[in-house]
This record gives sequence, structure tokens and C-alpha cells, in this order.
Amino acid sequence: MLLLFATAGAIQFPYVQTKLVNYLNEKISTKLGYNISLQHISIWWFDSIDIEGVQVIDPEGNTMISAAKIELDFDLTNLLDKENHHLDDIVINKANVYLTKVFTDTDSLTTLNINDFIKKIKDATRKEGAKSRAYISCDNINIFKSNFSYNDQQRDSLTDRFDYYHFEIDSINGRFENIYSVSDTFGLKVNSLKGYDKKTKMKIDQMKTSFAVSQSAMLFDDLELKVGQSIIKDSVRFDYNSTADMSNFNNKVLVNASLNNSIIHTNDLSYFVPQLRKFNEKYTVSGNFNGLVRSFLFSKASISFGSGTTIRGKIRMTGLPDFDETFIDFDLYNSYITTTDIKPYVKEKTFKRLQPLEHISFTAEFLGFPSDFVALGTFYTQYGRIDSDINLKISEDISKSSYSGRLSMQNFDLGGYTNNDLFGALSVNGNIKGSGFTLETADFNLNGTVETVGINNYDYQNIVTNARFAKEFFEGSLKVDDPNLKLDLTGAIDLRGGLNFFNIKAKIDTTDLHALNLTEEEMLIKSQADVNARGLKIDEILGAANLGKTYLKYRNNSIQIDSLSLISDRDEEQRIILLKTNLLNATASGEFEITQLYTSLKNLLKEYRLSLRNNSDEIKKYYLAKNVKNEDYNVEFNINIKDLNPLLEVFAPNVYISPSTKLNGSITGGYTSIIALESRFDSLIIDNNVFANNDLQVNISKISDSTNVLAMVYAASKTQEFSKVRSHDMIFEGIWDNRHIEYDFEIEQSDYDNNALITGSVDFLRDSVQFRFSHADLKILDESWSIEKNNLITLSGKSISFENIKLYSKYQSISLIGKVAESPDAILELNIDSLELDNLNTILNKNIEGKVNGYASIKNVYSDLLIDNNIVVDGLSIDNFLVGNVISRMNWDNNRKESQVKCTLNRLGYKILDLNGTYSPYSSNQLKLKAYLNGTELKIIEPFLSSFFTNISGSLNGEVLITGSPDKPNFNGNGTIDNAHLHVNYLNTDYDFDGEFYLSSNKIGFRNIKLTDIEGQSGSLNGYISHDYFKNMGISMNADFQDFQILNTTSKDNSLFYGNGETTGTISFYGPLNNMNITANARTEKGTKIYIPIGDTETIEQEEYINFVDFGKDLNTLIQDEIESVDLRGIKLDFDLDITNDAYCEIIFDIKSGDIIRGRGNGDIKMEIDTKGEFNMFGDFNIEEGGYNFTLYNLINKEFEILPGSKISWYGDPYQGILDINATYSQLASFLPLLSDQQLGGDTDLNDVIELRRKYPVNVLLEIDGALLSPSVDFDITTGTLPRNIQLPNGDPVDLEFEFLKFKNSIDEQELKRQVFSLIVLRKFSPLQSFNTGGSITSSVSELLSNQLSYWITQVDENLEIDVDFGKLDQEAFNTFQLRLSYSFFDGRLRVTRDGGFTNQANRADVSSIAGDWTVEYLLTENGKFKVKMYNRTNYNPINPTEENQNTVTTGFSLIHTQSFDEIKDLFKKSRENAREENEEEESEEEDINAKAVMPEEDEAE
Repeated sequence: MLLLFATAGAIQFPYVQTKLVNYLNEKISTKLGYNISLQHISIWWFDSIDIEGVQVIDPEGNTMISAAKIELDFDLTNLLDKENHHLDDIVINKANVYLTKVFTDTDSLTTLNINDFIKKIKDATRKEGAKSRAYISCDNINIFKSNFSYNDQQRDSLTDRFDYYHFEIDSINGRFENIYSVSDTFGLKVNSLKGYDKKTKMKIDQMKTSFAVSQSAMLFDDLELKVGQSIIKDSVRFDYNSTADMSNFNNKVLVNASLNNSIIHTNDLSYFVPQLRKFNEKYTVSGNFNGLVRSFLFSKASISFGSGTTIRGKIRMTGLPDFDETFIDFDLYNSYITTTDIKPYVKEKTFKRLQPLEHISFTAEFLGFPSDFVALGTFYTQYGRIDSDINLKISEDISKSSYSGRLSMQNFDLGGYTNNDLFGALSVNGNIKGSGFTLETADFNLNGTVETVGINNYDYQNIVTNARFAKEFFEGSLKVDDPNLKLDLTGAIDLRGGLNFFNIKAKIDTTDLHALNLTEEEMLIKSQADVNARGLKIDEILGAANLGKTYLKYRNNSIQIDSLSLISDRDEEQRIILLKTNLLNATASGEFEITQLYTSLKNLLKEYRLSLRNNSDEIKKYYLAKNVKNEDYNVEFNINIKDLNPLLEVFAPNVYISPSTKLNGSITGGYTSIIALESRFDSLIIDNNVFANNDLQVNISKISDSTNVLAMVYAASKTQEFSKVRSHDMIFEGIWDNRHIEYDFEIEQSDYDNNALITGSVDFLRDSVQFRFSHADLKILDESWSIEKNNLITLSGKSISFENIKLYSKYQSISLIGKVAESPDAILELNIDSLELDNLNTILNKNIEGKVNGYASIKNVYSDLLIDNNIVVDGLSIDNFLVGNVISRMNWDNNRKESQVKCTLNRLGYKILDLNGTYSPYSSNQLKLKAYLNGTELKIIEPFLSSFFTNISGSLNGEVLITGSPDKPNFNGNGTIDNAHLHVNYLNTDYDFDGEFYLSSNKIGFRNIKLTDIEGQSGSLNGYISHDYFKNMGISMNADFQDFQILNTTSKDNSLFYGNGETTGTISFYGPLNNMNITANARTEKGTKIYIPIGDTETIEQEEYINFVDFGKDLNTLIQDEIESVDLRGIKLDFDLDITNDAYCEIIFDIKSGDIIRGRGNGDIKMEIDTKGEFNMFGDFNIEEGGYNFTLYNLINKEFEILPGSKISWYGDPYQGILDINATYSQLASFLPLLSDQQLGGDTDLNDVIELRRKYPVNVLLEIDGALLSPSVDFDITTGTLPRNIQLPNGDPVDLEFEFLKFKNSIDEQELKRQVFSLIVLRKFSPLQSFNTGGSITSSVSELLSNQLSYWITQVDENLEIDVDFGKLDQEAFNTFQLRLSYSFFDGRLRVTRDGGFTNQANRADVSSIAGDWTVEYLLTENGKFKVKMYNRTNYNPINPTEENQNTVTTGFSLIHTQSFDEIKDLFKKSRENAREENEEEESEEEDINAKAVMPEEDEAE
């Protein structure tokens, strides 16, 4: 024990401590091969040790570890523990660690010196028997001012980045705790670690982590690393087989990292990737990194940067660090890019394309190698969706890089993206394959479909292209299948090497330019084009362009141009341009260039305009700036107009020029330009003004650098007509010589002794233009008119002066004297003295009378216009209607700066209009006028509205206040419309109306307007017309009407539809007048008769009934050229019509053959007309009762009854309605021809069997189905119950019903139609397969006799109706004779009817058979709602029709009440409405007559 204390005490002495440590160092150094030395050591009572000057030198002489001072604090017992060696604290100052590779003792391999040092320590401890898994730990370690360096001598230095192989971390300061070492594992918790790289100056500002390292792994848990501007969080783990693998980090170290909102700045990354140094970007990164650097997966990745860019998804890369050979798999989802964030990473051109997108969200996959990859993704932008699937192969020579794949866009707002309102949404799918990325190198094939693309507010659809594109080259096809553009284009354009070749073929099936918003007016083009030419510049183009089968429609006019050829050619001497069409031919030949000719003519036109304006400053400026380059050229042209009017009818329908007109001329250019033009043409019509036998000659010459002009114009026309005023011998001749023009004009009126001869001159002075009338001799209605001598009109800038401008004839005169100028003192005065208005009658073609006296003065035309006037019109009348005396005064009050306005209209001693107030041009409210209407006649507006309304009468009473300004007046007031009447020409209806009107600042309104038709039925109208100072007119009107006449036309009035219309409902008009909406809800009433002629309308006549035949033929051929359309463009109609049984309707297919469907029915019909004039109908018309006649040369007339349930349906086009009609024709016929004697009676003659010869009821069924214009027609034959047991003389029974069914089953369609014809025409069956016409003549004659006899007897007494039917004229005539007799008593209230033949079933006459079937019907009320009926009817026994089985007779009695109603509540209406209903019955009497022709006799019910 004493020795122990003595030893412990000795160790406290520094000398002993140093000797002891040196001994141990020497021993350890010898054993390890590493030189370990200490300068000084201090041990304090076995609980702390201070060590100074520590050095560890590796076998190659490198100072691997050195420290200025190390302080150890420990508990000796813990330190000497066999299992756990524990230190309390360690403080290290100025330590240096230098790691480098050294050779091992065992082989020539190299390893890190620290690894070799640790390995030798382990080997030494094993030899001494120490436990390999001894646990060494320490509570805290603090490191100050230390240094760490690494040097791999086998690697070259990296100069522009952090040198992984040669680096030195200096100024390391750190605080560590919970340090431990067990076996090969070392761990600690880093509370703080700082330092910086001496070479790059990269600073480690802070590092916190739980660190562990072993021979197989390295872990950084709870990591928080701050390097510069970067912060890395969460955990990183490296797995390897040995620490030696760290030298091959990319291939052998497995990295498992979890990053949570780590911030990585490009400034810090640039230490490792210098290319990032320019970006100055901060990335926020989250995700899980797993794998080797050469092959890793970054899952749940989230990378955010910039102002909102976030990339999420999965990133897999295999092949690093050789990026070109790295396989990349990016699977991104829910990612978001702000385009401004990626600007630094893309080229400027690329960014400009991406910038408008602003924000992009996407899901995408990037799969492949950097030089050969597939990019598949869906991108969402503010403009729409983009889908891509592109394979890109990049070569070292970028021009040889190739690509292929698919690209699509859905509803992509191309206009928003390009910031161009011309474009709209784009939906496209396409495949592309090619190479090259620049305009110079690109060469690709594009095969795509543009589903929709908006251009100029129109959405084009179905565009398909399949073409090759390259620099200066195109070859392929383009096809457009749009409703308004159908184009098929193929061809090639080759501009390479100066070839400049064009070969294009195009088929333009439809081009609706108005629908495409390319023209304001309706315009449609169809054509076929073939262009084969060379040359890029217009002067170099040689070749031909041909258009064939061109159809052009403008507004409602159309033209067919069979061919159009344009040829440009030249030889050594001249150029030739040819234009050939079926309308005109034109040639131009000479030594000229097209651009040269165009430029020269444009300059000439401008110089002529300058000369006419005569502004010296403008002229001087132009000629000083003009580049005088006088190139000589000449061109001769010839235009041969074959017939230009088809083209003029399309584009200028108000112009007509006679065919075979020729126009010849020439143009010569150079220093002096000369234009010569000559033409003689038979006729020219402009706006209905006709010029006949015309001659035109024009010659103009001008010097290039001078204003001197020499021109001559001669125009003559033999006869003319201006607005129906005929004239003749009109001549105009003018000569322009430098600055002086002289002209002569003369004309004579043909129907009156009126003529005019005017000569004058125009002089172009330096700053003005002077006009003089040298002579004027006018003769109007035998009165000679002259113009004052020494007259002069002078134009100088904005000034126009008039001197001695006076036209006079005896006591009548009109004079204009003064000046219009900017000076406030300039005044222009107009004086009218005793001017008779009938002077104008020969020109206006109206009978206007009255005498005008007055004056007017005008000042300040260019600033605040001032007008004073006093105009009086005495005895004004229009078309012999006396308007009255008009007095208008307007006097200027200079003190108030306003004009006093007073205007009155007196008629027959009464003042019917009075307008008073002021006009203040300098006031904000210039007009203050008040109009008093006192019985103002509406008739005065009829001459201006006669195209729409006639027979206008009535008066206006009220007051209207007029304010505002002359260009923007405001009207406010109200009044009444009294005792008014008008006739609507289009509807042929007359209405009386009264009510109120009002005017506001932007409205002309109507209130409580009561409308009354000619039958006394009324309606009401309310609403207004809106306007923006009488521009942009709009309407909002609502009308209600009850049993109101809205139509009263015949076929002469309207070929589309006509008749009489009585309706109840509402109608509304609203919207702008040029795009008006009309909606109506109406129900037809009694008295409505509508006739709709779909086919030929030229020979329609009003008849009580119309017969027709041959319904089955294709009607398309009949009406193809007859369907007319009403121009309803700009109007949108939406009519809902409730068709009731009260309306009678005929649809007339062919009036000549009687092809008509007529009858009554019901239905809901919706009619629509859009603003383009497209007319559509929707709904069903269900026919309740109707007729269909079969006629043959007016001899045979068979009535088909249309059965209930038949209908006509419309689904859009009114001429494409669908028919579903079933009709029947009833006939009595014998079935004997259908029976075979051999099969039934053997040798028995079936003609001897009375029951077989007897006629039984037969029905011919007609089924009409299909399109309205080309329906299919089918027939069938049916019967009622037939006898089942007829006894033949030989005792055999005959089942007639069975025989008929057997007959129907044995015949084909052709035989069926034969029998149908036989029944309809011959009134009998014909033997099978033998269409026997025997007896047909007598049958037809008998039918004609029956028809005529019935007609003649009926004429004897209007109450007597007789219908006789002889059947056929043979011995059985009496047995087959049919008589229907009806007589009315008591004004039709009692009716007795007898019907049938005169023999019974046994062909014998008895009392019952002679009496026949009879009916007695009596109307208990006049309107027929209550009636009583009695009847007697004979019933045949079909089972056993023998003589013993007599016919049975049924007698019956019935009381009938009929009530029409739309709703259940209508059944309970009171009787006070009966009177009105009776009137309706009387009005529909004519309708009942037509109904009789349509409807068969009503069957009685027992």
C-alpha cells in the first residue's frame, strides 16, 4: 500500500510524468510503426491530464495528427474499468489532422494513414489480449482553432471548385458530447461545429448532428448543417464495406438521406458545381435519397425555388458521374413552375416563348439518356392544357439531332398566349418526326389534327395536316373539314438554291367568309385551284394559276365562274400577262415590270390629287422629296368584257354593263407619263340610272418633275334614265391644260321640254381654285332659267366664297352669296324667292305643290355653327294630300348668343303642329324646343313608309320637349294616337289603333295601344324603341291579342305561305334592330286557314277543294328550284305555336296534280330563325281528321280519309319534315274475282251464287312514311267481317273470309298494287295475275255519270244533298245501285238522311231494303252543343247469309252534348259566353264547307 501511494506521489512530478510518457510513446511507436511524441504532460491526482505538443507521424513522415494542447478530465476508476473506459471531458486546442494515403506493410496497396493507424492499434491490443469490444466513452469534447486536411497524391487538383482530393478545413471549433467507441464504431453528438475551406473560402457556419461511424457505415442523424446560405436538415447515412470504399464514393458508398425543407443555395453548390455560380438561387429540398451516387432514387422529392416554383415527384438516375451515359427517370407530379423563376436556366428565345404562360402546373415523366430520351407530360397553364410525348435523340452535331413523338393541346388560349386578339382557343393533336432545331437545320414531318382553333372570333374545326417542313421547303397536304371552310390542299413549295418553285393544288369546297368573320357581308366561295409557277418576287413570277368551277355568293347573290386562268410569261422582248375567264378576257403586254407599273400609277394618282387640292406647300414638299428615277416602260392592255354582270350582281348589284364591251388603252412611262383609254359600250346602269349608247375617251399626259398636266376627257351617252326620268344626248367634255380646265355639259329631258347646257372653267391659282359658269341655259316646264353672269366660286384652304351665284327664271330665283371661312365675320346667305315646288315633279316623279319663299344664313361652319333662316311654304301638298302651310323662322339673338326658333304647320285654318324654342350653339344644352302636336295627320308619313304600310290615317296630339344639341338631340314628351288606321302590306291586314306615345332621352315608347282588326277583335301593344341619338336602334315591344287576325293573304301575296290567321297569344320584340329577337307564344283559333305551297307556286288558284295523284314520286325533283327563302338575316325568331283543331291547313306539294295534304289537327310547333336567316322547325302536327284525293283526268275522284294518329314531324329543316300518315279509302266490291271455280265449285259457275256476287265493304290502306319531299308509299287491303259459310249449289260451303286471307298471303307487292289500282279506279277486284280492264270504261262512265247526277240534283235545292252510285251499267245495276239522300229543315237544325241500296242480301227488294239506313238528327241548340239523334241500320249476317237468315235491323236513340275546352275549368264557363261562340260558328261556316270535302260522314254509335 505504501508503495502504491509512493508511486502515485511520484507521478505527480512533471519529470516523472514526462519520462513515463516518453517511455510509453517509444514503446507504442515501435509497436505501431507510427512516431508518437509528447512535449509535456501533466497528471493531476489521476483525475486529469494535460498534454502539450502531441504529434503522430505516419510511416511516410507525414504529420498525421498534432495538437498544441489536450486536456483530459476523468475518473480513474472509470478509466481503469475493464469493460467501459470513460473520460469526463476532453479539450483540444490547435489540433491538425492530415489525412493522406500510405502503403500498407502487407502489400503494395494504399490506404488512408488514419485507417492504417487504427488498424495497427487494434492488432496490438489483440496481441496483448485486450477485449476487442471494450467500450470507450467521453462526456464532452471541445475543439478550438483546429485544422483538418486531406490530400490524395494520386489525383490531380481541381482548380475551379471544391477540391475533393486536396482540401484543408481551417479554424475548426466544435463542441461534442456523448462520445463513444466500441469495437469499430465511433459516435458522438455534435452540438456545434464551425470551420472553412482555405482554398474556396467556403464556410461551415454551424453543424449539429448525432454522428456515428464504423467500418461499414457513417450516420449523420438529426442533422442541421449551415454552410454559407444553405441549411441542410434531417439525416444522412453512408453504407460501405470498409472505409476504403470512401475513396470510390460514387460506386461503393450507399447513401440513404432524408431531407426535410433543406435550403441549398447555388452560391454554395457552386463550390462543387461551378456552372451554378451564375444563378444566385435558393432551393428548398425535401425527400428521401437512396442508392449510390452512380445509381440512386430520390423519392418523395420536393424542390422549391424562386417565387413559386415547386417540383415534386420521383427522380432516378443511373450512370453518374458520366452524365452523357446516365439513364434518367424523372416521374414528376403536382409540380408547379413560375416562368420567371426558370429564366436563368433557359435561353432567351426559349424564355420569350414560355414567359406568357406565367404559371405552369404539370405532371410529367422524363425517361432516357440525356442524348436519347422520352418526355411525357401534361402541362396546365392559364391558357389551357398541353400534353407531350416526345422522343429526343441528341447528337454531338446538334444539327443531326432527331426527335419524334406526339404533342397535343386542349382548349389552349392562343390569343392570350400571343397577346393577339386575332386568335382564340386551340385544341390540337399531332405527331412530329424530324431533325434539327434551328430554322437553318430543321427538317421534319408533321402529321396532326387541329380539332379547333379560334381565329378572328371564329372556331375552325377539323384541320388535318401531313407535310414535310424544312428551310425554304414545304411538301404535303392540308385538309380542313369545318362547317364553314372545307379545303383540301396538296403541293410543294421549293425555294432552295434559288429554285423558287410553286406547285399547289387546292379544292375549296366551302368557304363562308362571313361566318369566318372575314367579311362583314355574307360571302361564300367554292373553287378548285392549280398553281404552277416559278419566282419569289412578283416581277420574277412566271407560270400559271388556274381556278375552276368557282362558285361565289355575296349576300343573296351568287355567281358560277367556270374557269379563271392567270398566266404570266415573258420572252426576250416583252412581258405578257393574260387573264381568261368566262366573264372577261384581259391582256397586258409590253416592256414593263409589275412593281414598276404599280409604283408609277400610284405616284401619278397621288400627283393628280395634289394638283386638284392645289395646296402649294404640299406640292412643294412632295416634289422636293420625290426621288426622280425615270425608267422607261410601256404596256398595252385590252379588256374584252364578255358578260361581267354575273360578277356585278354579286358585288355591285346596283351596277350593270352591257355584254361584249371592250376597253382598250396604253400606258407609257418615263420622264413623261401618258395614259390613253377608249371604250364604247351599249349600256351602263348605276343605281337604276341608265346610260345607253355610250362613248368614253380619256387621254392624260404628265411630266415627272412638274405639276403640268395635259388631259382630255370625253363622255357621251345617247339616252339616259335617272330615277324614271328619261333624258337623251348627254355629253361631257373637259380639257385640262396645265393649270386651267374648261368643260361643257349638256342634256335634254325626253318626256318634257326640259334641257340644260352648262359651260364653265376651273383655274388652279397659286393658293386657290376658281370655278366659273361661263354659260348656263336651263329649261324646266317651259320656263327658261339662267345663271347670273360674272359668277365665281373660290376655294382657298378652308375658305369657300360665292359671288353672283344666282339661278333665276322670271319671278323665281335661288341665290347663294357670301363666304364659308374660319373668320367669325364670314357669312353665307341663301335666298329663295317664289320657288314653285312643282319644278321638282319631273325629277322626283311625285306630285308636289307649293311655293317657297325665304332666306338662310350660315356662319362659323368650322367652329360653332350659326344658322338664321326664315322659310315659308304655302299650300304644301304631296300626291294631292294637303299638308298645309309651313312657316319656319330662326333668328339669331347676339346678346343671348342664341337663335329663336319658331315653326308652325297650319292646315285648313287649324294649327296642327307648333315648334317653338331656342338654339344656343355656345351653351352646353344647345336646344330648348317644344313641339305641340294638335291633330297632326299621320297621313304625311305614308309616302315614306308606303313599301311597308299604306292607307295610313289618324292624328297625333301631345307635347314634346327637345333639348341637347343638333347632333345629339334629346326628346321628352308624350301624347295620344287617335283614330289611327293602317294596312300592313306584307300581311294584307288592316288595323285600327289608339293609345299613348311618349319620348325620353333614348326611347320612343308606346303605352296602352289598343289594336282592332277588321273583325272587331282586339289586342294590346306596349313597349319602346331605344336609340343612341337615333343610331344603334333597339326595340322592346310586347303585344297581347285574343282571336286576332294576323294574316289575310292569297297565293299572289306570298308564295311561301298564305291564308287567314286567327290567333290568341303574345309576341315580343327585343334587341338591336339589326339583330332583333322575336319571340311568340300563340294558339290558333277558329277561322284559321293556312296554305303552305312547298312546290310550284305559279298556278295556284283558290278552290274549295283540290284533288291530287301520284304521291309516291320523288318530290325533290319537283321543288329543287322552287323553294324560296325570305331574307331574315339579322332577325332571330322563336315561335311556340299551339295548333288546335280550329285551324285548317293544307300542305301543297303539287297544285297541278293535286298533291296536297289537308285537314285539321293539333300539335306544338316551334319555329326558329337565327340571325343568319337559317329557318328551323321542331315539333309534331298530329292530324285528327283530313283528306287525300286520288284523281285521274278529272273523271275519277277518290277520297282517302287520313286516319287519326297520323302526323308530320319536324326536326330542323322545314323541308326535311318526316311524314307518318295512314289513310284509308272505303269501297264496296265483290270478292268473286278472287275465287277459283276449279278449287271451290268444280263445274259450278260461281257467278250464279248471289252471296258471292254481292259487294262487301273493302278498305284500301295507304301508308306514307319518310321525308317530306321524298316519302315512301305502301298499300294494303283490309275488310270487315266476311261471311264464313256460303252454300254453293253443289252443297259445298265457302268461307269467304278465309279465301280473302289466302288471297292476301299468296300475292306479292306488285300484285297488291294491281288490286289497289283496280279497287280505286275500276271499283272491283281483278282476277289474280290478270289485270282485266274489261268493263273499266263503262265503270268510269258510270262513275262520271254518278258524280254529275249527284251534282245536278244538289243544285235544285240547297237543302237537298244527293249522292248516287251506279256501280256499273249492266244487268246487275239495280242490285248494286247505291243512293244517299239528305235533306235539311228549319235552317239546318233538322236533318234526315237515307243511305244504301234497294235490295237485301238475297238481291230482292222489300220494305226494309227500300227504306235503307236512315238517320234523323236535330240540333237542340243553335250552336249544336246539344243534339238528339235517331237511326235505323241494317246488319248483314256474315255467318250464314242465306235467304232464311234475313237481315237484322238495329234502331237506336242518342242524346249528344259537345263541349270544346283547353282546361277542365273551361267546362264550367257560364252561358254568357254563348253569344261570342255563336259568332265564331258563323265565321267558320265557310270552313265547314271545306271540312265536308275532307271528312267522311261521321259514324253513329249505338
